[in-house]
Parts: sequence; C-alpha cells; structure tokens
Amino acid sequence: MKLCKTLVACGLIWASSFSTSDAAVRYWDTNGDNAGATDDGGGSASGNWATDLFWTTLSTGIDTVGDPGSAGAVWVASDTAVFSAAANATGTSVITLLSPLLLP
Repeated sequence: MKLCKTLVACGLIWASSFSTSDAAVRYWDTNGDNAGATDDGGGSASGNWATDLFWTTLSTGIDTVGDPGSAGAVWVASDTAVFSAAANATGTSVITLLSPLLLP
C-alpha cells in the first residue's frame, strides 16, 4: 500500500510538470517590431492564425529590448490571445484558421 501511495504521489508531481504555467499572453502583431499591430493605413491586420509569425508577448508590438524570441512567434495552444498589440488594428481584418482551435 505504501508503494502505491508513493507511486501516486510521484505521478501527481510528474503530471503537474505539464501544467500551462508556461502559457503566455500573446498579442496579434502583423508588423514585426514596429509599434502597434499593423503598418496598414486602414488599420487592417489580416493573417493566418496558425502559420504566420504574428504573435508577440509585447503588448505594444515594439521590441525595445532586442529580444528576438519575444516578437514574431507562431501560436502556442496554451497561450491566451489578445487582438491586438497596441490599438491601431481598427480596420476590417480577416484571421484565417486552417483547423478548429480550442482556446483556454
């Protein structure tokens, strides 16, 4: 019985290592390191959800620290989506989904 309790405890510790604690808030950002989410004068920020490198952890869309990992990433399923970086994506935008998504 003691072995069973130990295995269960180890299993719970192991399973908890796969939590969504690495999840990030990601902002839709079609213009790379430039301020805002788009360079389009009409405010359009269209793209493909799963394949375009339009997700950033930077709410302003500006990469001020030179960290290439913080801007221009693909979508990660455990992340939280925010449309958009800064406030200039005010026009009509089309975000294409290649397959259904389950959002947290």
